[in-house]
Amino acid sequence: MKLLSFIADVSWIYPDSNFLMYLRSFPLDIRLLYFNRYSSLRYKTCTLIINAKTELALRYNDISPLENHHCSIAFEILEKKHCNIFANLTKEQYRRVREGMIKCILATDMAKHNEIVDNFKAILDVFDFNDKEHKYLLLMILLKTADISNEVRPLEVAEPWIERLLEEFFIQSDIEKLEGLPVAPFMDREKVTKSSSQIGFIKYVLLPLFEALGTLLPVIQNDIIEPVRNALDYYTQMNNALEEEKEKEKKLANEKNKQNGLTNKMNGDIKV
Repeated sequence: MKLLSFIADVSWIYPDSNFLMYLRSFPLDIRLLYFNRYSSLRYKTCTLIINAKTELALRYNDISPLENHHCSIAFEILEKKHCNIFANLTKEQYRRVREGMIKCILATDMAKHNEIVDNFKAILDVFDFNDKEHKYLLLMILLKTADISNEVRPLEVAEPWIERLLEEFFIQSDIEKLEGLPVAPFMDREKVTKSSSQIGFIKYVLLPLFEALGTLLPVIQNDIIEPVRNALDYYTQMNNALEEEKEKEKKLANEKNKQNGLTNKMNGDIKV
């Protein structure tokens, strides 16, 4: 019953509880996208929250304000007796669970991504499943892998969500421009295409993370790493096709300009 109460208290932030249950099957980044869209938060990325000097940024001293906010809300709900799914844990067990939850949730802040992945790579050769810090780092990596795993899904499932995420980014960059705030290059609708954004994201974010995890857990090779590599090939081909189309349009425009120039010259010669 407490688990049901906990889920019920969480679900109030969503306008459609049936869709909430369906949404649980999606990666965390998509679920947070849906939360952000229907939440009362005007600013929906940590960078924008910090640059806009919002209440959340002040409350959490510019340190992972969104992740800290979500983590805090989770534990506020758990404080309610009818929602406390950890009520039967000992104090020591609860302390460890709380510590682990905080570490893992804060690790999903992309500002910390490279640092966490580098730390994980540094211990791969000596990884010890009995080492507390090693296990915490692995848990962070596992949650991060789930957090940004949309590209692991079949393209017909993943691609529509990519378009929604891009639109969310574009809305944020529009707000940044209107308010005179720094604009993240990967969120600028005037500079980014779906294919170019995915190539960069897969090359420099997804694959380094997934391949590092695959070194420790080779079993994920076929089910997680290969689909992402296939997605990279797909978006590379899409980007190449776009570039070829742009080149064709550029050549046509140049030929048209030359033709117009020749016509104008001929008309000038006739008048003379």
